[in-house]
Amino acid sequence: MIVSTFRGGRSQWVKNAAANPDVRYWLGGQPRNARALVLAPGEGVRGARDLTPALRWLAATLVPYTYAGWAFALLYPRDESPR
Repeated sequence: MIVSTFRGGRSQWVKNAAANPDVRYWLGGQPRNARALVLAPGEGVRGARDLTPALRWLAATLVPYTYAGWAFALLYPRDESPR
């Protein structure tokens, strides 16, 4: 799951996910536990080594968009290993 905002690091959910990457979201009316990797302006990619190669590639691909002020969170299942 990818979540994005144009408000970048000013967004409260970005600040919350960066401070505590263990998050919960709802999909199809069901809560899902996940771990968030936040990509925000000036933050680069922290914690990417815990991701699968495909998600590391995706994170690296999204980083240039953070220079325009966008922020992203890559959410991957917390109950399973991301590798």
